Amino acid sequence: MDPLTTSSLLLLAGVLLHPEVPGPTIGWALVGAGLGLLGLAARRWWALMPGVLLAGLVAGRSMETGPALEGPIAAVGVRVGAGSGRSGDVRLEQPIGGTFSPGRVRVRFPGLAPAPGTTVVVIGEAHPLRRAIDGAPDPIRAAALSGVRTEIGASAARIVGGDPRTAIAPERDPTGILRALVLGDTSGCSAADLDTLRRTGTTHLLSVSGFHVGVAAMVVRALMRTPLRLAATRFPAGLPDGAIDAVSISAAWFYAWLAGMPVPAQRAAAALSIVAMGRALGRRTEGVPALAVVAAALAVLDPGSVASASFQLSFGAMVGLVVVSPRLMAWLPDPRRWPRVFGWGFSATVTTVGTTLATLPASAWWFQAVPPLAVPANLVAMPVLGLLAVPCGALACWAPWPFDALGAWVGTWLCRFAVWALEWCSVEPWSPAVGPIGAVVLIAAVAVFLRWPVVGAALGAATLWPARSAPEGTRVTFLDVGQGDAALVERADGFRALVDGGAHPSAVVGWLRRNGIRHLDLVVQTHPDKDHAGGLPAVVRGVRVDRVWAQEPSPDLALAAREQQVPVVLHDSSWSWPPAAPPPRLSGNDMSIVFSIDGFLFTGDVGRAAEALFAPSLSPACVLKVPHHGSKTSSSEALLAAARPVVAVVSVGPNRYGHPSPEATARLAASGAPVWTTLEAGTIVAERVGDEVVLEGRTGRLTRTCAPEPLRTEP
Repeated sequence: MDPLTTSSLLLLAGVLLHPEVPGPTIGWALVGAGLGLLGLAARRWWALMPGVLLAGLVAGRSMETGPALEGPIAAVGVRVGAGSGRSGDVRLEQPIGGTFSPGRVRVRFPGLAPAPGTTVVVIGEAHPLRRAIDGAPDPIRAAALSGVRTEIGASAARIVGGDPRTAIAPERDPTGILRALVLGDTSGCSAADLDTLRRTGTTHLLSVSGFHVGVAAMVVRALMRTPLRLAATRFPAGLPDGAIDAVSISAAWFYAWLAGMPVPAQRAAAALSIVAMGRALGRRTEGVPALAVVAAALAVLDPGSVASASFQLSFGAMVGLVVVSPRLMAWLPDPRRWPRVFGWGFSATVTTVGTTLATLPASAWWFQAVPPLAVPANLVAMPVLGLLAVPCGALACWAPWPFDALGAWVGTWLCRFAVWALEWCSVEPWSPAVGPIGAVVLIAAVAVFLRWPVVGAALGAATLWPARSAPEGTRVTFLDVGQGDAALVERADGFRALVDGGAHPSAVVGWLRRNGIRHLDLVVQTHPDKDHAGGLPAVVRGVRVDRVWAQEPSPDLALAAREQQVPVVLHDSSWSWPPAAPPPRLSGNDMSIVFSIDGFLFTGDVGRAAEALFAPSLSPACVLKVPHHGSKTSSSEALLAAARPVVAVVSVGPNRYGHPSPEATARLAASGAPVWTTLEAGTIVAERVGDEVVLEGRTGRLTRTCAPEPLRTEP
């Protein structure tokens, strides 16, 4: 590896590791400076590398730590860093009706995030960053790289001075895809179109990527050269290449700024700048060193972007383009000997395969999905949406009349044609369920694949189907989904049931895939509140489900079950509650499904009114899933006296309701049941074998003895 690439990667590593390294920043800076001087004295480039690593560490620590806020907030700030659709960082500078120290926070805007450098007034609700479900990308650690500790859900945001970006009117862009292509805003796209793009691996075209920025620079360059060629008699020497480069690169950076400076756009504009500088200096720019320099520079300017999916997928695609694809091409027949049209198709196919291989680790880690027909789908979509529809969308946004109307009309029909063509490649993606170790192994497999294809393919395949050991008795995993409920029940006989799915639309299905679970005998929606049912439609679509229990299925769950032809059971005799003919005047929470499996009692969000009605019919429980996240209106004395739980588990996250309430906690303590919460213990695994139940979580391990006979309910 050349010195420039090595030093850039070490600088990048130092930036990534800075939250994990203890000690004062000034101390590490002095150590780095000392090592750098020793390296210069040794006159060997490798002797400078430890100093470069520590320089990255110090650069990461130089980021300002943002404020820790909670509750309603109104403030004026400036957009900073990379954007991603509706999400972007803002450096809050001036509070409105409150006090806090200035600093960087993460904001989810009601619309497209403003461009960096824009002054914006943000009004919304602040809360600490939420933990991810176990094994998923950790947003808290990623945000810590940029000093972010708070997230704000903005109910309103106003740009001071106005927004220079022009939206395409909905009536001129009925698909919403044109706006997404130009600005990365997918809010106008239909769910059906987005699902088609997801299944075919072409959603990357709707984010402003390096491809879009390259097209912008290419178009501006062509527009400059054409009139000069026509005016060659007046300008015989032509315009210097350096001037043309400067204008086209300025256009690339301007377009990236309009789109909110997403990481792929920054990477492309910076890479074009490096190539132009090399050309101006009369030096040939190598792909890998230039890419490494751009990655290190972006990491120093915005460390938090390194841990984002955009960064990893963008640079993975470039590695595939400049490293993997040429190696694959070297193994295959020379396309120059083929007819031109076949040669182009051959080269495009190999390039797509190379970028797919290089982005496989990040795709598997972030999305748990690899579309099997991504190669032919991209061969269709990239020319239509990338080369043709993007310029049409730009005309629709910024060109004067009548060119804006013409661009919108042509672009809309191109988008409709692309979606129609992609439907032929629309199949359910494979699910390479990998965690952090699996993603690293996939990276190693891709690297090995370049030299030893059999070994690399075997390593890659081994990570796609992780084994999950079967329980000896009955195991229930209470997932840490924040303020919500989700629990997986597993038996030694292979039976698996998911009880609720949390609020996030894809977190639980991602966890299931990472743990190699592709079939569920039963999915239970205790009641249709979002914090219980929000993730269930994705589960029904993402894994094979035999049946669903739902007294009142949410509209999204009913639609997903109908699409997948999964039967929905509206009442079952094994339920403890509600009865087939429930009494009137009960709340939605009180209609939660209550049932028991092998001594694990699930109670949804029932309150004391319902508890008083079904408690007399309960048998003693080994583990109680505490109703309604420990609300003071639940876990009544009647319920606890009937269930007599040995252990109580509260599924809860950071919340403004005060859950678990002191009143409920006191009643549980008086019953003699130790209380474990997912807020403190994270994901809790409770396994019952015979008369013994063992709980494990972040806070430790607990063993208790249950009733002598297991209580088995056959769902």
